Amino acid sequence: MALYGYARVSTEDQRLDRQAAQLAEHGVPEGNVFFEKRSGRDLDRPELQRLLATVGEGDSIVVASLDRLGRSTTDLIALSQDLNERGVELVSLKESIDTTTAMGRMFFRLMADLAEFERELISERTIEGLRAAEAKGHKGGRPRTPGTILDAAMGLYENSDMTLAEVAAECKLSVSTVQREARRRGLSRRAHQ
Repeated sequence: MALYGYARVSTEDQRLDRQAAQLAEHGVPEGNVFFEKRSGRDLDRPELQRLLATVGEGDSIVVASLDRLGRSTTDLIALSQDLNERGVELVSLKESIDTTTAMGRMFFRLMADLAEFERELISERTIEGLRAAEAKGHKGGRPRTPGTILDAAMGLYENSDMTLAEVAAECKLSVSTVQREARRRGLSRRAHQ
């Protein structure tokens, strides 16, 4: 059961001293603090990933504030759920969040519920938008490739000595479209690939 810290600033010219002092004040050993000078746009940061690989069940991660871990609520929720599943506690000093307490756990459950609610709203809005477009005569998704073009491509695919890429280029289709249609029709190549 070790205490680890994570401190981050967005640019090279910013300093980490204040965060380091806050973590030390909370009892995080100096050798257990991971320092990062990178943007918080995503979770793919070297020192954060090194920290996450280091911590294990019963350990705690302490940050000066939640925005040091990540900028987006979605990233913070994903990270907190991962830590929770691994038995790693999270402490944020500014927001007074401590997942070792009932109040801290409730806060993150509430955040997870809000994220799920937001995903459901987006899904509902997308479905409503598609229905409204269909009512006006518009169809969602990619336009279908005309059957005559697919027929021509399949004829070349099955009977010519053109490569798959050449067939796709000749018919102005993607290679994956040609492959998918050939599979759907159960066609095999007589000519070389």
